Amino acid sequence: AVGRLVLLSPAGVCAEPTDYREKLRRAPWRLRLVFSLWERGWSPFTLIRSLSRRRAQRLCLQIARRWCGPKEAIDPEALGEYLYHGWTTGRDSAGHMLGALLKPGAWGKRPLEERLLKLEVPRIELIYGERDWMDCRHGNRVATASVEEVALPCVAVQLVEEAGHYAHLEAIPGLSCALLLALDDELTRRGSVPELPPGYAERFRGTPEKRVPRWRSWEGYDFGR
Repeated sequence: AVGRLVLLSPAGVCAEPTDYREKLRRAPWRLRLVFSLWERGWSPFTLIRSLSRRRAQRLCLQIARRWCGPKEAIDPEALGEYLYHGWTTGRDSAGHMLGALLKPGAWGKRPLEERLLKLEVPRIELIYGERDWMDCRHGNRVATASVEEVALPCVAVQLVEEAGHYAHLEAIPGLSCALLLALDDELTRRGSVPELPPGYAERFRGTPEKRVPRWRSWEGYDFGR
């Protein structure tokens, strides 16, 4: 039996917004094409695997530089190589995973916020990076709901400072502290949620100083995945 479930930057927690398909009609045609292929079993990893080695590595480096953030706690070139080999070596398991679990746009096919509290697990910890494009507020809703019934799993949420989607690479000390807290049997953390940093919601919609990636810039949501 599983005694403790720790999810790091979990995808698929929230459902697709009700107006997303309508907004998608006004998205750039290239994006609509990509999402159409996604529904047919393709994924962003399929595209990367179809490129030449040089072009794929350059694209992974561009993604790494965007994910590293302003302080660049990790070498962007090292992260770019990590992404390249992780996405192109061996069978395309990541691509199959995306198609099986996520709708185009990375919304959950079977959203975790509807399923986590039904698990027979005593304690669940959701850990996010403060610059993560996975939005901890979706996890916060699950944690808050867990307070209503003692028989439900004990759910808590943590936010790792100075980390994005790759907290295990970008903020190792901070993630280590979060894991120790998640595994501490002496603490009762049911419903515990983090204090959000200033501008947390705005960064999903974009600001003049920090624009969101082009593939999400047309959405206009002030929340992430």
